[in-house]
Amino acid sequence: MPAFPERAELESRMDIEDDERGYNSADEYEARDMTHAELAELAAREAAFEEAMKCRGFVLKRVAPDGNCLFRAVSEAVYGDDGMHDALRELCVQYMRKERSHFSRYVTEDFEAYLARKAQPSVHGNNVEMHALCELFCRPILVYNYAPTPINSFQPVGGEGGGDGGGEKSGDSGGRADGDGAAPIHLSYHNRSHFNALIDTRRPAVGVGLSLPGYDSAQLVRRGESDALAAAAASERETIDAQFFAAAAGDSEDVEIDEQIERAVLQESLQAHEQRAAAEDAADGRHAAGDAAHAGLPPLAAQLISAGFAEAEVIAGLALFGDDHASLVCYLSGG
Repeated sequence: MPAFPERAELESRMDIEDDERGYNSADEYEARDMTHAELAELAAREAAFEEAMKCRGFVLKRVAPDGNCLFRAVSEAVYGDDGMHDALRELCVQYMRKERSHFSRYVTEDFEAYLARKAQPSVHGNNVEMHALCELFCRPILVYNYAPTPINSFQPVGGEGGGDGGGEKSGDSGGRADGDGAAPIHLSYHNRSHFNALIDTRRPAVGVGLSLPGYDSAQLVRRGESDALAAAAASERETIDAQFFAAAAGDSEDVEIDEQIERAVLQESLQAHEQRAAAEDAADGRHAAGDAAHAGLPPLAAQLISAGFAEAEVIAGLALFGDDHASLVCYLSGG
């Protein structure tokens, strides 16, 4: 049975420094500023990691970097929606309070103060919370860090609710389920401060561990695909029928209306093309001036920096959201 790490080992692993607050979580300390070279290297590592996981059948689901990321990522994996993070945080804290005799051994500060802080929104979760969450859902949690094999795994032991036992171990489990075969919860850990969800497209697992009678996530996916195909076929039949009756009726007025609509759509398309061309010409002039200053950066980064966003914030945003332009702009605009 893998043992949860002793306090000294936990402190060493999390690289906790002396601080008057005495926080148990390393990622609650102030992060140091990164140099331009470090930020560029981080962006490259993020892109390579996402591609490597994609090749193994995983989709990286990014969640907001708002301090709730661990709970958002687990919520995405369990419920299929990261919006349940607040309820998940409450369940986690309640479970740790119930199992005080077990979890208090791995906290380096007053346990009640620790729980009170962890119950607050936007406070980071860490190893202790992952241990509690894996027992809550009776599912292993596998943590990846810029490599296609997990660096940590948290294993539930016993029946539902876990109780004492379980814990953490390092190394590769190959991404397979352990114990009773429950599908693992896959998480990715970024820059020592942020969690995202990794969704295994080969083994749908939303709802696993929620004790829903007769629930089969794989069957649900298959049913959704079947419904989508049936809907597409029905839509195609309706389109064909509509075209047949329109042709049979030979209504010249309908034909004229269709022609007017086509002309209006064509005119709108031409106007949109002209506007895009003008915008691209203007952007080319701005980009030419900024290219020399931002050589070596990804094109999207150079574009955002030229638009007036701070370089460090742009590269940090790329590390979190990749080439998702809408999420990047929202993040940089403080949205």
